[in-house]
Amino acid sequence: MRITILGAGAMGSLFGGYLSKGNDVWMVDVNPSVVEYINANGVKIREKDGEGLYRPTAVLDTKDLGTMDLIVVFVKAMFSRSALEANRGLIGPDTYIMTLQNG
Repeated sequence: MRITILGAGAMGSLFGGYLSKGNDVWMVDVNPSVVEYINANGVKIREKDGEGLYRPTAVLDTKDLGTMDLIVVFVKAMFSRSALEANRGLIGPDTYIMTLQNG
């Protein structure tokens, strides 16, 4: 699956990391240092039996990615509209959008 995670905070990184194990995952964030860190170091998830390292791709801009199978929204609720509008090129006729938000 082609999956985009909007918001690379704690929850976005957790889900983006796990989903990247068997899918093509792009994590979108507005903070360049977060994007650089994920691309350089991956996403480390501490688990009861050790630490897992996952390698989603982080981006600041999604204009060249094309449509996705799934978009997971992890931005604060007040930023949902602007995040989806800024990334509308990811949404095709068969794209599912799932929100798992707080705030």
